[in-house]
Amino acid sequence: MSAFEFLFSFYGLLLGLAMTVVLSGFSRALNERKRRPIGFLTPLLAVYLTLDLMTFWAGAWIDFREVEFSARFLLLASLAPMLYYLAATQVFPEAGMDLETLDEHFFEHRAWVVGGVVLSNFVSFLPVLAEPNVPARLGMTMATLAPLVISLFLKNRWIVSALMAAQVAYALAILLVLLDLL
Repeated sequence: MSAFEFLFSFYGLLLGLAMTVVLSGFSRALNERKRRPIGFLTPLLAVYLTLDLMTFWAGAWIDFREVEFSARFLLLASLAPMLYYLAATQVFPEAGMDLETLDEHFFEHRAWVVGGVVLSNFVSFLPVLAEPNVPARLGMTMATLAPLVISLFLKNRWIVSALMAAQVAYALAILLVLLDLL
C-alpha cells in the first residue's frame, strides 16, 4: 500500500463519516417533518456541506498523490475532515430537540457549521504552505467562502437563503470542474 493509498483511505473514512452524519440528519428531519417543518435553510446548508465534502474529497485525490507519509502530515491532513465531521454534527438537530422549525436550528447552529467549513479549508493549506501557489489558492478559497461567512451576520431568511443557494451552486460547479464534467 502506498503512502497515498494509506493516507487517502483514512482521510476518506473521516469525510465519509461526516457525510453519513449529514445524510442521517436529513433522514431524521424527513421522519419528523409532520411535527417540525423542515424549512429551506437547513436543507440548503446540508446540500452545501455535502457538496463541499465531495470537493474536499476530490481535491485530496488530486493534492495527496505525491505526498510522503509522515506522522506530522497525517495529523495535519486529518484535522480538516475532523472539523468537517464536527460541523456536520451541527447541521441537523438531535432527535427530540424542542424546536418549532429546522430554520430555527439553522440560525442557532450556523456559526458552528460555517466555522467548521472555514477552518477545514484553512487547515487543508497547512501541509502545503511552502508551495508557491498556496497564497493565491488560499485567498481565492476564502473569497469563495465570503457569502457563507456573510450569511452568519444576517437574519433575513431570504437573503441568507440566496447566499446559501449561491454557495450550493458554486460548490457544485467546483465539484464538476474537479471531476472534469464541466
